[in-house]
Parts: sequence; C-alpha cells; structure tokens
Amino acid sequence: MADVSALLDSIESEANACAGLIEVEDTDDGDSGLGRDSSDPVSRFINLVVYQAVVDSATDIYFELHDRQSSIRYRVNGSLYEMAPPPSRLMLPIANELKLRFGLIKELKDEEPKGFFKRLSSRLRETPYKEPEYVPKGYVGFDNVPQLEFMVAGKKVNISLSRIPVEGHDNYHLEVFEQKNLPIALDKGIEAILERKGIVLISSLPDGGKTTVGYQAMNYLNRPASMSVIVQPKGAYSLAGVNKVQTAPGSPDFQQKLFAVSAYAPDVVMFDDVNDPSLVRELMRYASQGKRVIAAVSARDNAAARNVLIDLGAEAAALDSLLVGMVNVKLVPIKHDPCKGDGCRECKDTGYIGKKAEYTVNPGK
Repeated sequence: MADVSALLDSIESEANACAGLIEVEDTDDGDSGLGRDSSDPVSRFINLVVYQAVVDSATDIYFELHDRQSSIRYRVNGSLYEMAPPPSRLMLPIANELKLRFGLIKELKDEEPKGFFKRLSSRLRETPYKEPEYVPKGYVGFDNVPQLEFMVAGKKVNISLSRIPVEGHDNYHLEVFEQKNLPIALDKGIEAILERKGIVLISSLPDGGKTTVGYQAMNYLNRPASMSVIVQPKGAYSLAGVNKVQTAPGSPDFQQKLFAVSAYAPDVVMFDDVNDPSLVRELMRYASQGKRVIAAVSARDNAAARNVLIDLGAEAAALDSLLVGMVNVKLVPIKHDPCKGDGCRECKDTGYIGKKAEYTVNPGK
C-alpha cells in the first residue's frame, strides 16, 4: 500500500476531487467509484479519468503504454484528446484495477505480470487489491464483453471494457454509452420506406449514427398490433415496447438466442452491426417471410453497405428483390458560433461543437 501511495503522490490531490462522484446503481453498502472503494488512490484516479470523459461526452477512453510511455486518451465527436497521463509505472495497478472492476479477474493473484510489467512486479506486489471473490455490482455484461452500468455526473451510462494484446502487455479500452432519450425526429423519406415490408439497410461509418437511426426506425414502427425485437451486440437506447436481445456471433448462446427470437414470431426485427454471414442469413429469412427488417451496417455509403451484405453471403438478385430502401448517415461537424470557427477552450480549439446527421435515402425497387 505504501509503495502504490508513494507512486500516486503526483495525482493524489486531483483524484481526491472526484472521490464519490461516480456511483453504481442500486448500491447499498457505501461503495463508490465504478463499483470499487474510492478511498484507494488508484480507484480515485480512474474515477477522475472516467468522470472527466463523461462530462465531456466522450464515447471511448484508452489506457495505453508504448515504449514505457503511458498515455490516456478519450474520443469526443470522433476526435481524440489526450489527458495528463500517470507515470508509466502506475499502468500495472491501473490495469489490475480495471480488470477487477469488470470481473476479468477475481483477485490480483490470479493474474501474472508479463513483459515490462513483470520487471516491475517486485516493487508493486504490495497493492490494495486483495478482496477475494469480488464480483462487480450492476453487472449487465454478457459472454466475454464485461459491461457495467453507472451514474456518472448525473448521467446514466454503460461502460464496457476490452483489451488489445500488444508486445509484452495489454492496452485497455473503455467504451462509454450514455443512456439518454432517443431523438424522435425521423426524416420523412425514411418514414416512407419503413411502411414497406422487406429490408431497410441503414449504414454509416463506425459510431456514425446508424444505431441511433435504426432505433428511431424501430420506434416509428413500434405499434400495438406488431411484435418488435432488436438483436444487438451491446446495449443502446431504452425503447418501451420493444424486446431487446443482447448477443453477437461467437457468443456461446448466439444460436440459442436466434432460435428464441424466431420462436417469438416478430413482425419487425432489427439487426444492429451486421458483420457475420449468420446475421445476413437471418435477416434475409425474415424478409422473405414478409417481415419488416432493419439492418445496420458499417459502410461509407449505400452502395458499399449493399456490397457488405453480398460479401457476407447474400445473393445479389435475392437481396435486391427484398431491399425496400437504403439510408446512409453522415455526421457533419457544427461550427461553434461563439468563436466563429476559429477555436476556443469551449470547443477544444477545433472550431466545432457537436455534430448533426445528414441522410442519403435510396428507395428500393
């Protein structure tokens, strides 16, 4: 404990400022800080990073170590911004804390240090992370994608953890999704194609708005006389009256959940993030049965989105006969009027503040 506290002296005062600002839903035993005791300095530092990222409406947080240089970056409106990084020697306790919070390890001794971290392990063995059999509260993840639900700065957010193996160690990525009310407005051209039975293909670049437009479409089609289901790899907006099934190709229960959806006999079904032949087969099958199908695909434009489905196994002629429309979403930066686009502290010197959606709608045959 003394070693880690000494290493954190440089960030202690800042970390204290955010202790207790982040709390897990339905916690009744006084814990705070993304499901861990925020009295620990490493916990408080992670709280500070997450709190600042959520306040700035970040969608991603990256904890990285490259050539013994640590970095923490977060993404806002598609652009990366760097936070003041901790000393590189703190990345091991930070990594262990993240893994403990998200249930990737039960206690510290389960994880053996590797590479550069292994050489530091003799100095860092005395850590405050010894609670046995810890399982994070509010756990809403599935399969191998740890995901937690929190209240952060008055916002309800889902945060999922993933890691990428690099030479000698892992780098970590927190994906932040704020649970907020779904924007209801839907382009009239999109409404027209939604009235037809068949496949509506919605595309954008990754994190470019396709899921939001897909949910808007499902909300438009959410009627008492129809049964609606969304098949998605991760949680998104709350939508009353629509059944949401969380699974993805490669998950142990993937086929079982697809069978359950089929048995539910939906009239409207949305497949979010179509990236596997099994999902293409499912959406083609539902469309051929006269169902309304929303398919969200990562692609730069409508033609590329159609090619994605063909590359994943859809027969071109059959796909074209079932397509009732395609919608491509592009997020366009909004100029920051107070600084006239010249850049200021409020817009982080970018000249822009937020983004707006623009649509390209191509009706099918």
